[in-house]
Amino acid sequence: KVKTLLGTGLAALCSHIKQCNTALGDLSEATANGFEETDDILHEKQDVTAAVSFTIPVDGWGEDDSSPGYFYCDIPIAGLLATDIVDVATLRENIATYLAGKLNLEKADIEKAFDADGRYYILQTQVEKNVADEIENYFDNLNLVSFATEATTRRYYPQEELAASVIGFTNGDGDGQYGLEYQYNNYLAGVDGRIVSAQAANGEEMPYRYSTTYEAQNGSSLYLTLDTTMQYYLEKAIGEMAVKFNVQQRACGIIMNPKTGAIYAMATYPSFDLNNPSDIYDTATSRALDSLSGQEYSDAYLAARETQWKNKAISEIYYPGSVFKVFTSAAAFEENLIDLQNDSFYCSGYFTVMGEKIGCSNRSGHGTQTFTQALTNSCNPAFMEIGLRLGVEKFSYYFKGFGLTEKTGIDLPGEVASLYIPEDTMSNVDLASSSFGQANKITPIQMITAYSAAINGGKLVTPYLVQEVVDADGNIVMEHETEEKRQVISEETSKTIREQLEAVVEGNGGHNAYIQGYRIGGKSGTSEKLDEYTEGQEMKYVASYGCFAPADDP
Repeated sequence: KVKTLLGTGLAALCSHIKQCNTALGDLSEATANGFEETDDILHEKQDVTAAVSFTIPVDGWGEDDSSPGYFYCDIPIAGLLATDIVDVATLRENIATYLAGKLNLEKADIEKAFDADGRYYILQTQVEKNVADEIENYFDNLNLVSFATEATTRRYYPQEELAASVIGFTNGDGDGQYGLEYQYNNYLAGVDGRIVSAQAANGEEMPYRYSTTYEAQNGSSLYLTLDTTMQYYLEKAIGEMAVKFNVQQRACGIIMNPKTGAIYAMATYPSFDLNNPSDIYDTATSRALDSLSGQEYSDAYLAARETQWKNKAISEIYYPGSVFKVFTSAAAFEENLIDLQNDSFYCSGYFTVMGEKIGCSNRSGHGTQTFTQALTNSCNPAFMEIGLRLGVEKFSYYFKGFGLTEKTGIDLPGEVASLYIPEDTMSNVDLASSSFGQANKITPIQMITAYSAAINGGKLVTPYLVQEVVDADGNIVMEHETEEKRQVISEETSKTIREQLEAVVEGNGGHNAYIQGYRIGGKSGTSEKLDEYTEGQEMKYVASYGCFAPADDP
């Protein structure tokens, strides 16, 4: 709009109009983009109109043309209000402080987002919806559109800590971490859907004419062998035991079908909450961490977190102690080296091998015993004698036959291998110590798998946790079948072992494995942690028990 024209000079006027148009174009572009930043002042476009005047000098002024004149041009544009002008540094500070508190992030990490390259910067994943809504409202109130959310799903575990080390958990991207979540991630994850489309020159999508949609494929479901009732009672029992006896390096337990290998329960204590896996669940460990700070805290926290995530039943090895006598017995019976009717074993409190005295738990000795009495008394000298009857070659043959030199193959990640004395380097002293479980280290899952072979008819089976995998349409895409690796001992020998272990429980009626009216077989073990022992310190021990029911058909 031309308001006033003073003086003359059309050529000059045209030139200035051109300059005006250029200036208006620059301003319009800045206004259309919504923001103009000058001298650290942020101007935000508002739905109001203001008159901006451009003053352009012309060659004439006034009646005598002695002074320059001016050309005024009033242009209606989207304008600015004084209340919409804020200090950028203050705004950034406020936003960073708010987001750091809401997302439990470091303020410095938030500030990186302001200057990061790229079209967007991911602040955090797996944010609860109510928190995301609050943040969106915060930005809406600021009239800023520089914040967005993307809807995803999050795995929720209603049983919280039940079977936590078995199930595992997912990370912020939904990928399985540890346990079954990791082992079967390819089945559980499914396939994300996607839309491939073209974009116009202005960046807007052209979804209808130039787009292809690929539908999402839902993940499959796992049907486990775990029994929640057994799992609950197993966790309750080992938790009570660990607290009562002040267990220092966690405890674990496994319940397994010896005929099929199906795991009914597998627990590690202390457990952790699957919905908050990074929280240290053990109160004693948590209190110890609270007393630390700085790098010392960070190192201790990471170590504690990694430890609580590990499934002790498959990831740690130990000296099995006297429970191992089950395998020494089975091998000797299979080789006809024990006569239940006529054999006797004398214990003076120790046994001498190659000039080295190896003691019994009963330092005063058990005297003369039958095999059943020696097994019930858990007499080390008797089993050292049986081990020497077997010899290094036969002992090593059955040690391998029971699967103790290999991983079991359970469908869980993180299973570790055993640590044992190989046949070609084993001395008679090693053999004597090995015969009662004090020389080779195995995992609890190896123990129960080998134990099952000793009492199930002699068959070594592969343990497993997933019975079947079912897709979203109800189709069975994977089904587990019992895998029998080999026949380790005969059915007759296995029957003898069952009977002898039932006699052990019956002969120790005061032990808690004995339940009147039930046929139960079992063997206890207490091993010394010799690899952690230092002269002058107190010896540490591992206590364990392996049992089965009913004794005649477990």
